[in-house]
Amino acid sequence: MGEAKAREFLRLMIGEASRVPDLAKFYLQEITGRGNRALLGVLEKGAATGEFSADALARFKAMPEALVAPIVMAALQRLTSNHWDEVPDLEAQMAAHLDLILNGLRPR
Repeated sequence: MGEAKAREFLRLMIGEASRVPDLAKFYLQEITGRGNRALLGVLEKGAATGEFSADALARFKAMPEALVAPIVMAALQRLTSNHWDEVPDLEAQMAAHLDLILNGLRPR
């Protein structure tokens, strides 16, 4: 999805989801729900192979979206800003986020 379409989608969700329950339900089931299920699957496999701590799945089961929250915030900054010189470098944010996730999930 290009930036223009992503902005349109974001505006639609923010502006209409509270007034259109079916839209909010669709978003939760088809977008957030699928993403969360995928994240939980990755956590489960990583814990099973020892790449992630044994309790990683238990820690994030109730809120797997916490794993992607920093990069979602970075994307929102880009989508909602017209002042590109004030937006942090997306590549640097992604690298920092990946480091946080991988080091935070490693077994101790």
